Amino acid sequence: MKKTVCIPILSLKILLYLKITKGVNNYTIFYNLMPRYIRGIMRLFNVSEKKICFFLNTIFGFKLNRIQHGDYIKNYNNIRLNVYIKIVEICEKFIPEVTNDVWYNLLENLIQKSNSIPTSIKFLATKQLHIHLLSAKLTLEVNNQKLLVDSTTILFNSYSWPDELLKIINKEKYFSNIKFEKLPVIFDIINKLNNIGMILVILFRYITKHSIVFNK
Repeated sequence: MKKTVCIPILSLKILLYLKITKGVNNYTIFYNLMPRYIRGIMRLFNVSEKKICFFLNTIFGFKLNRIQHGDYIKNYNNIRLNVYIKIVEICEKFIPEVTNDVWYNLLENLIQKSNSIPTSIKFLATKQLHIHLLSAKLTLEVNNQKLLVDSTTILFNSYSWPDELLKIINKEKYFSNIKFEKLPVIFDIINKLNNIGMILVILFRYITKHSIVFNK
């Protein structure tokens, strides 16, 4: 029986990793959004998402399934509501860990202390947990409707999720059928180098456009 993998924002790195290490015939892939650069290509060249999926299917060998929303999913509104409630509970439990984080201290120096915790938790809830946990639950619901039995979904979570956050999520019975996995460390290093490169490019463009003036 094939295993189900949920990739909320489709990642070519994850597809390549699965193809090399796990085998094409062992997994069914569900995704919620195409990555931003592929969406840019689709708009620039007026290419449909269906054609992009066909192209990726040809290269990697996986059948890509778009996660459906709305009336396509039974009890869709209840699932969304329950996920939102659980996200609030998870964030409340994670607040003590946030205040001990190095990045939180840096954020506290940039903005008022009273705004630092709400800003951090809002980013975690809306930009991280929401798309990942909701996508995984909808994938589970689709499988359960097809198989008529409780299934399990593998979710490749964000690089930035600390172990403390995963422990809190794993204690929630509502997400007990979700198995969280991370890519090998080398992928995390590549991701960080890519982010550093993007920052350097932005700085270089700013310098070449505005130049630097040194005050005597």
